Amino acid sequence: MTDDVPDARLLAHLAEALEPGPRGELEGMLHRDAALRARLEHLRRRVEPPPARFRVPPPGLPGGRHPVQMWARPAAVMGTAPPAPERAHTIAAAPGARWRLHIAEHARPDRWMPVVLELPLHGDWAVAYPEDPEDVLTLADLPKAPSGSHLLDLAAPSTAGSHRVALALAPASLPVAWDLPPHEGRWRALARGLEDGSIPVVAIQVDVEA
Repeated sequence: MTDDVPDARLLAHLAEALEPGPRGELEGMLHRDAALRARLEHLRRRVEPPPARFRVPPPGLPGGRHPVQMWARPAAVMGTAPPAPERAHTIAAAPGARWRLHIAEHARPDRWMPVVLELPLHGDWAVAYPEDPEDVLTLADLPKAPSGSHLLDLAAPSTAGSHRVALALAPASLPVAWDLPPHEGRWRALARGLEDGSIPVVAIQVDVEA
């Protein structure tokens, strides 16, 4: 039965281009025929774009055409001056302890959405925050230091070692496909912005003490 259905018809089904009658007929065939379902899944993998990969430079090298100054400090330190340049993008913390990211003041903070990314020990960069639409914030929602910088508190990983966290400043209007899983296209617009330099990003090295 599976050989009687051309790829063009399956591709039209994937594109939601079939009329209700033919679509219902094909869905019935898919329900009954495991081989046909396997063909459809094979075609789906061919036509769907690969998962978004985030291009984040190493700590100390701000990314984007218009870099934004950011630096890491312990959460308890409220000084106004940034640390020395060689330490601005490195922080030492106990497992799970809070640390603070200072983001240079913006004239229109309501237009920028902070997005936190994490790099697992084995894997690719992934968005850790926001996880759903209710979590979305702009820089205007963050507290400010006496110097005017925006403050974002983050938690260090629970495992000892050298970890990396990054902050991207995306336009608040950035399209986010919340209906898709995080690793299957939800943040594709963010990945494109990091790749073409339109979205600034800074990575921080978090050294978690043993």
